[in-house]
Amino acid sequence: MKAKDLLKQYDDAGRTKDAQVEALKAVYNEIPRLTILRNATTPSACLAIFKEVDQLWRAFVRRAGDPINPDAFTNVFKIKNPDTWQLLGVIEKTEDVIRTIRGRICGGH
Repeated sequence: MKAKDLLKQYDDAGRTKDAQVEALKAVYNEIPRLTILRNATTPSACLAIFKEVDQLWRAFVRRAGDPINPDAFTNVFKIKNPDTWQLLGVIEKTEDVIRTIRGRICGGH
């Protein structure tokens, strides 16, 4: 799904609060779809999918131009998946540390 497709659905639904909720549901449902499509089994792959879907939501919010919370997707994800959210945070921090170490080793710091 692309932000422009989501925006068209939102426009067709009349740009109501209910239409915003439906857009958020559609974005949220991208996670399992992409996980299956990409056969994502590693934590890093799941983190990448989460980030991609969050970017989709934020692109939709920018294009819509309405007062929609750009953090709504992340907030819903945190509430519905607290354990996964905590795991994603650990994975992201671990990847940051690995990037830093690689930069120091490869960059000559």
